[in-house]
Amino acid sequence: MQRYYSLVLQEIIAKDEELASARGSLKQANEDLGTRNREIELIKAEVDEMKRSRENLEKKMESSKASALQRLTNEMDERLDQTKDQHQRAMEDLRTEMNKDTEKKLEVANKEKEVRKMTNWWWQK
Repeated sequence: MQRYYSLVLQEIIAKDEELASARGSLKQANEDLGTRNREIELIKAEVDEMKRSRENLEKKMESSKASALQRLTNEMDERLDQTKDQHQRAMEDLRTEMNKDTEKKLEVANKEKEVRKMTNWWWQK
């Protein structure tokens, strides 16, 4: 019987050692899990910060894009106004030139008319 108790005691000691080993492994696994959970939380915080940074960058880009488009629009309006003014001045110059030309032609026509009248008068005598 003593032998039986000795065997049971050896089994109990072996099982106790297995339990201690399992507890040690479980403790190490829990510590590793805690470390990984902290790493995951840090990574989540970094991802959140990156998201905020990206959103801020996108807002800045939209603002810059809007500013650039506004500048381009203003420049185009300015150039259009300049072109329009130049065109109007050119049209006014052309009208002035055409009026002068027309006046000269009228003067020539009136002189020719006077000459014809005088010639007709001369021939009628």
